[in-house]
This record gives sequence, structure tokens and C-alpha cells, in this order.
Amino acid sequence: MMERCRTLQEYSQFVGIVREYAETQKLSDSVMAEILQKCRAENILKEFLEKYGTEVIGILFEVLTEEEARELSRQDRFELAEIAELTDLPLDEIEGL
Repeated sequence: MMERCRTLQEYSQFVGIVREYAETQKLSDSVMAEILQKCRAENILKEFLEKYGTEVIGILFEVLTEEEARELSRQDRFELAEIAELTDLPLDEIEGL
């Protein structure tokens, strides 16, 4: 399917580039601008990013912030479960502390 749909293929490449950058550095405004510049230079979603690049950055930051919040919540829940196990207290009781 991706072979037949250039836009989907380019979107997949774009997401791959964002993930690649995210693995090595915090996605700041300047890093996001670098990603957009790289994609335009490599003709990845070029027209779309030229028209909506600013909005794309905003959406990515929003999504990444939500993902980070969910991950922190999962980590907190895991830590609370460990404390509950060590103290033999119910998880509900520990969460209320």
C-alpha cells in the first residue's frame, strides 16, 4: 500500500526522522526547524511542510508532551506499585498519600 501512496510513504519517512532525532536529543524549536528543513531538502512532504510547517511543529510538541505525560504517569504508577508491595499497603492507600 505504501508503495502506491507517495504521501503515506513520505509521512512514514517524516515520522522516522522525528523519532531518529528524538532518540538523540530533546526536540526543541530549533531541532524541529532542522527536521523540517531536512525533510524539505529531501523532498519529504515538501509542499505540505512549506505550507503548514509551523502547525506541524505545534502539533508534534502537543503530541510529544502528551506522550511524555503518559509515560511519567506509567512510571509513577509502577513506583507506587513497588512501594505497595514492599509495605504491604493497598495501592489505593499509597496513592492518597
